[in-house]
Amino acid sequence: MPSRFGQLRGADLHLDAPSRTGTENLIIAAALTPGRTVIENAALEPEALDVVTMLPVTGAKIHGAGSWTPRRWPSSC
Repeated sequence: MPSRFGQLRGADLHLDAPSRTGTENLIIAAALTPGRTVIENAALEPEALDVVTMLPVTGAKIHGAGSWTPRRWPSSC
């Protein structure tokens, strides 16, 4: 997924404060990028968990939903 900063790739991310919108945006971006992404201190509100529930239907591999650290692996794993 190209951006004005170059190609996006998986990374380990830590949120200083668990933000629902921030968590949702990071999970969606991670689903569109190659590589493994780990989001620490993710928000646990139902709306963020709805996004995590929806993305595997599209082929994303997400582990740890409902915990403080959801993980997303590329579909090749």
